[in-house]
Amino acid sequence: DNQLFDVVINDGAGERAIIGEYLTTKLKPNGIFIWDNSEREPDRQAIANLELSGWNTLEFYGLGPINAYAWKTTILFRNDLRLSKI
Repeated sequence: DNQLFDVVINDGAGERAIIGEYLTTKLKPNGIFIWDNSEREPDRQAIANLELSGWNTLEFYGLGPINAYAWKTTILFRNDLRLSKI
């Protein structure tokens, strides 16, 4: 399937780093990639690898419904797309 998307989300179980790499191939050039629970070690490394290959990141932290520590969601984007926290 050659369909490309404006937004993809990585919020599943399993090999999230491999899934994340695959999802990057499914985005339009100005697409947005949302990676939930990105504070996990394998996910952090995968995101660092994407940053090395030119992806920009915007991170959000907050409490989740189960744990007493802050979770992180990372938004990844390429090119001249401009995102900012308010």
